[in-house]
Amino acid sequence: DTEGSENVARALAFMMTLNYSYKQRYALDYSMSVNASSEFGKNNRYAPFWSVGLRWNADRETFIKNLGIFEELILRGTYGITGSQGFTPYQSLQMYTYKNLMKTYKSSDVVGTEIYGLGNPDLKWQQTRNYNVSLDFSVLRNIVSARFEYYEKYTKNTLLDYSMAPSVGFSTMKENLGEISNKGYEVTLRLMPYSNPAKQAYWNIILNGARNKSKIEKISNALKVMNEKQMAEADKEDDLLNNPGMALEDKRKKHPLPRYENGYSQTTIWAVRSMGIDPQTGREVFLTRDGQLTNLYSSSDQVPVGDTEPKFQGAVSTTFTYKGFSLTLAGQYRWGGQVFNQTLIDKVENANLRQNADRRALYSRWQKPGDHVFFKAIDGNVSKADTKESSRFVMDDNVFEISSIGVQYRWDSPWIQKYTRATSITFGVNMSDILHLSSIKMERGTSYPYARNIQGYIKFLF
Repeated sequence: DTEGSENVARALAFMMTLNYSYKQRYALDYSMSVNASSEFGKNNRYAPFWSVGLRWNADRETFIKNLGIFEELILRGTYGITGSQGFTPYQSLQMYTYKNLMKTYKSSDVVGTEIYGLGNPDLKWQQTRNYNVSLDFSVLRNIVSARFEYYEKYTKNTLLDYSMAPSVGFSTMKENLGEISNKGYEVTLRLMPYSNPAKQAYWNIILNGARNKSKIEKISNALKVMNEKQMAEADKEDDLLNNPGMALEDKRKKHPLPRYENGYSQTTIWAVRSMGIDPQTGREVFLTRDGQLTNLYSSSDQVPVGDTEPKFQGAVSTTFTYKGFSLTLAGQYRWGGQVFNQTLIDKVENANLRQNADRRALYSRWQKPGDHVFFKAIDGNVSKADTKESSRFVMDDNVFEISSIGVQYRWDSPWIQKYTRATSITFGVNMSDILHLSSIKMERGTSYPYARNIQGYIKFLF
């Protein structure tokens, strides 16, 4: 058998731009376009987009100069509507294949086709309304400079895969299913504590951070149906004793399933609230929506218990250079988000007891009345129903890590140029995964082990 694929997408655009500047103090930019793409339905091929931007170089105003504070002071603002492309080229087309029907029937001399892609001629462009305003400034002879930016984004006609009924013959199709808003701000601070051009010595520090708040503003009826299917999937039992045809590998890995609700973000973690393990029975105690205690799990009791989107995240870096020598240190941080600890539920709570397992699967469980432990009792039945998604495995995800450090020296003496014909030779060493501090114990497993890598290099510049 010979197999292959070919993708062709066609696009057409008409654009217009307008720029105006006055005395290098005020600037106006305007752009407009009408775009067409074969990726979308034939009934909605074309979509108009536009944007406008304003800039004020306040540091060029006389009254700002007279203050003697700012080397740079710029205020900017933009507003516009943009569209997204880069989706599957044939997502809106109804497609057929000859692959499984190339052989003629004994009673017929024709070759048949079958449908394998369900089209949607009404598929629209995903459009985003963008607004942002920013302030840039530099003071103290450029020792301190910063940028503050606030933005709002509102996306409508969001493209998602819509789950189809089994009777249709297709699992999903592309559909415009909702509207999403994002609001947030970004901050960048640059410091130069030391600068000596005569000695070619500089020290720079850069800190940046961002906060984003995402919210689903509107969902379609199709997404509401999808939520109901996800809840039914969460309630489904995978007890091997009551399902003789099910194998261990057929069990669904327990993790919060996606759910779309008005007023919440796409990254919200939905799970049943857990009050922990009952010290007397070793069973997990759940909290229902109306505040009652129960040992019975029900997806109807799922509530928001966290969000994987951090409240604040960013990066920090510093560079020191002295003549040909330079040292660079870089790190990242995030704070205020939560994560579902998949390792604990897969490798400990729901571990396959027929195979090698984490020692906590036995020694850290409830064993006798009065035990105050994190993991529920073991019942000796390797085919038992697994623990399901609960807030017991949702943990605060606060992280600071030093991701890399680099040292290099550039040698560009006349001796190098004379005997090697090279302009310069650079020697360097880089090291990654230096430090990781987290509110959750790092358990990467074997798929992505924690490893410090050291790399050395020599570069010749001719």
